[in-house]
Amino acid sequence: MVKVYSTPTCPYCHTLKAFLKEKGVEFQDIDVSQDEK
Repeated sequence: MVKVYSTPTCPYCHTLKAFLKEKGVEFQDIDVSQDEK
């Protein structure tokens, strides 16, 4: 599984996630603007 570290306002992140969905690649979306780990 691919981990995608993103923010809600990142246009590149949205493009990447759409591409992964289109190709059927499973990914975990980690919102770094919310997660303080």
